[in-house]
Amino acid sequence: MICVLIEFIVKPGQEDEFVEAWTDLTRYIRANFGSRGSRLHHGGEGRYVGYAQWPDAQTHATAGDDSAEYRRLRERMNATLEKGESTLLDKMDVAVDLLDSDPA
Repeated sequence: MICVLIEFIVKPGQEDEFVEAWTDLTRYIRANFGSRGSRLHHGGEGRYVGYAQWPDAQTHATAGDDSAEYRRLRERMNATLEKGESTLLDKMDVAVDLLDSDPA
């Protein structure tokens, strides 16, 4: 299993729109491309970091498609970001996983 860390710098006043768009895109990715899910963390001042788990690097590398729905969801999220795109911070193998699968 691998994890991917992605940073998002959100335009001021776009936080709610970003969270909604990120959620919709992440659900689409999980349902269609084999992601094991993701968590979004808020660091304040418009900075968010997403933590996503994937079964392996190959599944992550081949995720995505050219469908109209996927493009629409990505464009909607990217429109809320300062640079119009996210930043990949790191991609790592999971050594030990002690996260609760049901955080509620």
